[in-house]
Amino acid sequence: GTVAVTSVQGLLFDSVSAVSTQGDIAVSSTNGQVTMSAGSVVSAGSGVIGVAAAGNVTLGTLTTSSTANITSTFGQIIDAGAAGPTVSAFGLSLRAPGGVGVASPLRTAIGTIATVTDIGDLQIFNDTSGATLTIGTVGSLNGITATGDGAIAVTNAGPIIVATSVFGQAGGDIRLETSSAKSTDDLTIN
Repeated sequence: GTVAVTSVQGLLFDSVSAVSTQGDIAVSSTNGQVTMSAGSVVSAGSGVIGVAAAGNVTLGTLTTSSTANITSTFGQIIDAGAAGPTVSAFGLSLRAPGGVGVASPLRTAIGTIATVTDIGDLQIFNDTSGATLTIGTVGSLNGITATGDGAIAVTNAGPIIVATSVFGQAGGDIRLETSSAKSTDDLTIN
């Protein structure tokens, strides 16, 4: 079934796991932060993972074969530094005006990404053993947008397909990179 963890103030996951084999998992803090230590895990099987906070969202490890939707209303999305990818999912949507992976890239193993940031930078490093990363639509979010002057940097250890827009509204730098040396690891803009 569905697992919901909600707090009016902050939430701290200190080496704790939330597991569901098929149900959705929703973690939220209406007035504070959601902080996962590097050793904490949220695993939803085939369910959707949602993490939302008014402040910063610090991620340990999230895994699902479906989508993960991460929202910080006023802060950043931060990688806690867990071993392996921080987010493993079919699709990932990220919303954070303060940026995503500002101090160090958010490490992912995903197929499709969609994000919106404002003044903060976006740094993503994706590695799904050479598979394609699509910049596309996840839920109601399309493409990658920096509404302020934040920079965009997305690296994939394989090909990248840009299926929707990548837009820096205030002129921040945009870098899309395939990090593998394979001749088939193209950057395709549709």
